Order: sequence, then C-alpha cells, then structure tokens
Amino acid sequence: MDIPSESPAAASSPPGPGRELVAFGKQLAFRPGFEWIERCDLCGGTEFAPRKVYPEYLLFTGEQFRLVRCTGCALSFLNPRPGPSVIGEYYPADYGAHMNVARPLQRWQQLAGGKGAPAPGVLQRLRVRVRQDISWYFIPPFEQGGRFIDIGCGSGKLLDTMQKLGWETYGVEFAASAVERACAKGHKVEVGTAEALAHPEGTFDAAYMWHVLEHTHTPSLALANAYRYLKPGGRFFLCVPNFRSIHAALFGRYWWSTDAPRHLFQFEAATIRAYLERTGFEDVQITTRTGASSWLRGFRHTLNGWFGTKMTRDPDWLLAAFDVPVAMSSLVRFFGAGSELRVACRKPA
Repeated sequence: MDIPSESPAAASSPPGPGRELVAFGKQLAFRPGFEWIERCDLCGGTEFAPRKVYPEYLLFTGEQFRLVRCTGCALSFLNPRPGPSVIGEYYPADYGAHMNVARPLQRWQQLAGGKGAPAPGVLQRLRVRVRQDISWYFIPPFEQGGRFIDIGCGSGKLLDTMQKLGWETYGVEFAASAVERACAKGHKVEVGTAEALAHPEGTFDAAYMWHVLEHTHTPSLALANAYRYLKPGGRFFLCVPNFRSIHAALFGRYWWSTDAPRHLFQFEAATIRAYLERTGFEDVQITTRTGASSWLRGFRHTLNGWFGTKMTRDPDWLLAAFDVPVAMSSLVRFFGAGSELRVACRKPA
C-alpha cells in the first residue's frame, strides 16, 4: 500500500482551476472542468485521507489522478476529478463497451435464463455455474413480466442476449453513437446517464448495472434511480470492480480497474452493501468473480508503465487460453477476493 506523503488536512483545500496539486510527490493537474469533492457520497463525511495516485493508461494523456479514502465509511474515490462537462473527453470514439457486436446465443445462457427453459440437471447446473463465472455477463433467471433495463447498456451487447432469451429490452446510455447501434437492433434505448431518471417508477421486472456505477459522479443517485425503476419485488443485478481483490493488491497502480479517471469510485463489499441497504434493497447477496481479462489487463498495464509501450488490447487467443485456469478457480468462488463484486438483490415486495 502506498504511504501517504501528505496529510488529510493539507488535502482539504481545493486548488483553483489551472493550478496543480502535489500528492505522493507527484504534480497532479486540476484544470478547468475538474471538480473538488467536499462531502462523501455514501456517508456525508468531510475528512478524506490520500491513498494512491493512478496514471491514465487508456488514452496515454500523461495525467495522474489522486484516490482518497473517506475516514468515516472507507469509500474510495478520485479527488479532484473531471466533472460531467469534461468526463466525455476521456472516452475514445472506439471505447469497447460502445462498439460491442451481437454474438450467437449459447446453450448455457438458455439454461440459465431463457423464458420457459426446462430445469437443468445436476451436470448442467455445474456447467452453467462455471460459465457464469467465466463470462463477463451474469445471465439472470427469467422474471414474470419480462421487462428488463440495462443501465449503461453501451451498444446493447447484453440486451441482444436478453432479447433472445425472451425479455422486452430497454436501456440507458450516455454515448449517443452507442444508443444508435442499440436501437438499430430493436432495443428501446435512450440517451442519458444513470443519475437521470429516464422511465416512470415501477416499470421493470429486472434492472442491471454492469461495470457502470464506478463511472458515475453520484452513485447514491444512480442506485436510487435503479430502485425506482423496479416494480415491487423486482430484482437488481450489479457488478463493480473489487478494490479488496487479490489483483488490486498484486498490481497496485497497474491494476486493470484503476482506469482513472473513467473509474471515479473504488468499491469494497462493505461499501457496496451499505449503499444498497441505504437505498432500500433487501436480500443483498455478494459474490466475486475473476475473468481472464482481469489478469491480462494487469500485465498489459504493467508493461506499459515499465517500458513506455502503449498497448490497448489483449489478443483473443490469449484470453481464451486463460479460460481454463479461471474455470478451475471458479469452483471455489475465489474466497471473496475475486477481481469483481457481483451483487443480486431485490426491491421489497
């Protein structure tokens, strides 16, 4: 863990736009459009301890960003950070989630969540469980009513699958180009953010927010909107990077999910549970998952940091090669130290 070279008190006075902040011996830019966080979004606390400094390693801008930790509830977040008016500058035109293409429906997905799918046998259940752990997306079981919303849906890759499984598909996404791609495939997707309510309360039977919450400026508002979207008894599925994972400790500033400044928050199981329970969700179940990309991105970012290379993609054949050890390790559920936190919960009936 990095040893703070500045005190929380010294970090409490925001620099003006165009000035610089010194953290851990590094000069950090605070340019126009950046904002200073004075209150913790989770607990309202005002005391923050500097924790780490992360480089920007997708666009290779040369900037570095400071992560702080709320002394009241342990929530970690960038401070200062790009505000809503400039955050879009850090997403390239070919950002992965905005460019995803449809893939054929797989048999395990049909067994996991297909409308009217027969109950799988013992071996099939084991296969489904392993595939759920290997795969980026968790496939929820079909819910009566069948209205499904993906908050932060990108170009609709998950919506494609859910539509084939019998769901009526909706989405919200801030990138207009990705919305166009999703709508062209028959999904009802609107341009917007997780913090802006785009549908009436109680519209959906299931809501999904996958690797989106860490991108939001106000997670409490994003989760409140997800809660409002759901019908009583509706289910909510959430995934965020796990700041307490083995990978975060192993790779440090080159962990795959530092992703500053796109990832404005870093969550742990305790802070995610606190967020969800304060929002009103119940039956909160948290597991962890480690995928092949969790390893490869960490290695790639480390090489970029050490040697000054600018690699931005992992070869598909190498990702496939990592699937076998990841599948074997999934049988023990990663002992809570996997690279992602996966959550299933409900709105009270």
